Amino acid sequence: NEVLSRALAKSPADRYPTAGEMASALRAAIADGAPPSATTSGVTSAIRAPRSIPVSDAGPVAQSKAPPRGLSLRRVVVAVVVLVAIAVALGAKYVIDLVRNQSRWARASDALAGGRYAAAVDTFSEMLASDPRNGEAFLGRARARTALADRNALADLDEAHRLLKDDVRVWTVRGMYLWRVEKDGAKADHAFVRALTLDAKNVDARFERALSGLDRGLASLVEQDAAAIERDAPGDARVPWLRATLRLRAAIDVQGQGTSGPLAEEAVALARDAAAKDANWADGASVLASALGTLAYARKQQGDYDGSRTVLDEGIVASTLALDRAAKHPGYRGQGASRGRRLHERAGLRFQQMDDKSALADLDEALSIAPKDPDLLSARAYALQQSGDHEGAIRDYERLYDVTNILEHLFRQGFGWQRIGDGRADVGDRDGAVAAYDKAIAVYATGMARGSSESDFPAYSGETRTRRARWLAGAERETEWKAAEADLAEALRRKPDDSEVLLRRAELWLSRRDAKRAYDDARLAVGGHKDRTPRFYARLAKAAMMRAREEDAAGRAGPAQA
Repeated sequence: NEVLSRALAKSPADRYPTAGEMASALRAAIADGAPPSATTSGVTSAIRAPRSIPVSDAGPVAQSKAPPRGLSLRRVVVAVVVLVAIAVALGAKYVIDLVRNQSRWARASDALAGGRYAAAVDTFSEMLASDPRNGEAFLGRARARTALADRNALADLDEAHRLLKDDVRVWTVRGMYLWRVEKDGAKADHAFVRALTLDAKNVDARFERALSGLDRGLASLVEQDAAAIERDAPGDARVPWLRATLRLRAAIDVQGQGTSGPLAEEAVALARDAAAKDANWADGASVLASALGTLAYARKQQGDYDGSRTVLDEGIVASTLALDRAAKHPGYRGQGASRGRRLHERAGLRFQQMDDKSALADLDEALSIAPKDPDLLSARAYALQQSGDHEGAIRDYERLYDVTNILEHLFRQGFGWQRIGDGRADVGDRDGAVAAYDKAIAVYATGMARGSSESDFPAYSGETRTRRARWLAGAERETEWKAAEADLAEALRRKPDDSEVLLRRAELWLSRRDAKRAYDDARLAVGGHKDRTPRFYARLAKAAMMRAREEDAAGRAGPAQA
């Protein structure tokens, strides 16, 4: 009774901690039991000793006597009841553990699919604490840790391999880890080949290897895997997605040369196919949005502004579709993992549309998801700078530089202060302009002192000093102009014949009323190009007019002096 009562206690803390302890208590109770002469369920049961049997009638003497009949029945009843209790308790524990593990698995899978990798790691770890031989949990945690660039993923993969043996998924995730985290293409290729040796038609392994090929710029490998997926899984949307991504990257590579249009058109056609083939896959719509953005830029370069706007409108629709698909199907092919990236993508399209307010709203939402993402911080800082909020941009660039220590982010801080100085100069705030220019010049000097070999730091420092000199007088102005001249000469030493630097130096000569040198630098800046911005021609025209006035004045003065 005591064993049974404890086994069925209401509080788990009052029960036996393990089935083994309960079994030991049961054996002890049976061994020590005495024939009761008490009532059971209100009925008195007297158990009497068996009748004596004469030895002559008993047959051969037995080595051991059978237990008394009444005691044997009692033991059987107690044993049956306790065993039933054990079965019930163990069954209940099994059901509770099963439900708990199913709940954990659901939470872990949702977190993994939704990009909440740290939460997925924690939940898979809970599962492994109660079941250290769960190979699926090790594999899931390895995948999450790979996304977090956590090198502990490798130990998880070793355990998953030991428990799941030669599972194609283990080798696929190992390949993902090796190229994403270790950046070891050779070892990654070995893992993917091992996976495809186990299952040559495994399209997930093929796709992951193709992604590694995209990351490493191996176009032929991507095409090879795309063709294999197309053969083994006809109609798979990942095939046109891979090909669209290849064309898109090629188009971006030649954007500066003005030849990206045909490649962008091809990428758009393939991306439309990918988006249409899988109505749940966010990445299909996402690559379409990116391809349309690249095509819009190409048309703008060609002067087709109406065509560019039309393409951008379609791009916004595609990027919104990608966000909607990811929200409706967060676990589908892991597409909830990159909501911040999708918002960043739409912000870029909106920024091309010059819809700064909507672009900043997208970036703010993306940063609420990933507040330390350097790409998002950089994009928002740039958008703030372009929209005129230079102080907000400087705050983001300062945060960026603290995190990344990238000199480009330091340069952007200086540029922000320079633009603030320009704004204050425009309203006649002499002290505010000079103070902001001083901060810009100090930041540029820090960049040069920290070893930057780029020409931007001295070039923009020279430009800022030129503008600062306008607010100075006499010898102080001359000193500032000389410092600006030295900065611009240093920029040209680092990057000879740079048209932007030449134009900045032309502005310095214009400020100093040196028409000849201003005209010479402005003419060199324009060069033989026909696609210069109006700023170049404006400086050249101003220098030409200044030089013409000087020559005219010299011509009129010549005869008078004679």
